[in-house]
Amino acid sequence: MWIAPKTDWSTDGKIDIKDWQRIEDNTKSIAEFYGINLQYKTWQHTSWPTLTEVSRIESNINILMEQTHSFQSEFNYDLLNDIESCLIVLHEKVVELQLSIRRAGTFVAGQEIYIPIGVV
Repeated sequence: MWIAPKTDWSTDGKIDIKDWQRIEDNTKSIAEFYGINLQYKTWQHTSWPTLTEVSRIESNINILMEQTHSFQSEFNYDLLNDIESCLIVLHEKVVELQLSIRRAGTFVAGQEIYIPIGVV
């Protein structure tokens, strides 16, 4: 299930369990649409964002975006803004593709249907 990302991370912004889980869930939502198998975590209030976990999240995003975007090597608020922005773009493409497909046997009123260029 898609949850609107936070789009204004600042240098003093705090990241909490809800933020980590939203990033995981949004990444999973997009990956499932494209049939990409990634590793995810269900964050608990006792969870701690280790370097391994943060690297896994970044790796998941890089797998989804490898043809169109590359990330900084340092984890900071700029990276969080990038992650959330990339998820927004990917979600928009998923919705656009879903809306562009006509199901067999559906009523047609003469409108044109298209598949977006550049979408795999």
